[in-house]
Amino acid sequence: PMLEELIYNETQYSITLENRTVIEIGTASFRSTRGYTLAAVICDEIAFWKTEDSNNPDREIINALRPALATLDGKLIALSSPYSKRGELWRNYQKYFGENNHNILVAQAPSRLMNPKLPQRVVNEAKEQDLSSALAEYEAEFRNDIESFIDIDVISNLTRSEPPVLMPWLSNKYYAFIDPSGGGADGF
Repeated sequence: PMLEELIYNETQYSITLENRTVIEIGTASFRSTRGYTLAAVICDEIAFWKTEDSNNPDREIINALRPALATLDGKLIALSSPYSKRGELWRNYQKYFGENNHNILVAQAPSRLMNPKLPQRVVNEAKEQDLSSALAEYEAEFRNDIESFIDIDVISNLTRSEPPVLMPWLSNKYYAFIDPSGGGADGF
């Protein structure tokens, strides 16, 4: 209602206002975000961004957005449920949570504090189904997983894609191990 009188054009993904301002939904891509002048950007669920183009796609996208925001001193807002202890959300959490920084605010709050209308039974049921997932989704806690133990970049640098199979050496003994549960409450 606040902007209704200013609407010049409306499409499925954008609203153009009479003052040449466009409110637009865009794809999280470090390539498609370039070349704009932006007053504000809201990055939704940044902890879950993933692409095959980069090891750190969230960082690449944020780096591509910063010049577009610089002209108008635009604001960057990244919202997300926490997930792994990796990526831009985790990096900023570690660096700025609890710090008195006038440029960067990192807030952490459980779902029911942010939305008191969320029924407690929904949170309880989620915790019964998968505690680790529910703690991240509803209690705003980062997961303790392999990526918090070993940096994903270290793993990437030590693995290879080719050749897909190596022949065994007769002079070596080989052992295998599998943990099909993966640390959660799920079955194999």
